[in-house]
Amino acid sequence: MNISELRDFLIKNVPNFEEPEILHKEGICYHYTPHCDKIQKFGRFKGARIDENLDQTQRIKYLVEATENEGVVFAYEKLKDAQEEGFGLKIIRIRYKKAIRSLHKAEDDFGNSSREIENENEKSVTPKTLLILTSDILAFEFVR
Repeated sequence: MNISELRDFLIKNVPNFEEPEILHKEGICYHYTPHCDKIQKFGRFKGARIDENLDQTQRIKYLVEATENEGVVFAYEKLKDAQEEGFGLKIIRIRYKKAIRSLHKAEDDFGNSSREIENENEKSVTPKTLLILTSDILAFEFVR
């Protein structure tokens, strides 16, 4: 699967990722995880399976449900967002070839419902999620 096929899959099968856009340029992002020891042991990421449950990122059991082949790794463009979302967890900086940037609608709905919205026109404060195919990860390093 390539990044365009992943985007098409998201549009057709995982509507919880809103308006996914492809980032065609190399970039840097930040991933939080409780699985640093396993990532170090394998020397690579095992991503989430590409299926209709791809939006249920917190339910993935790393060794059981992560794929041995190509999967998806989730991250944020800003270090501070990864630190806030994964408070207390290890952070990994990832350099990638291509990625998809999308609003994870369930996270956004949760964030909006957990605070009072005074202005109906207020924009979302939830950072967009990056979805990276494991085959598009060029390098990674542990930053915290």
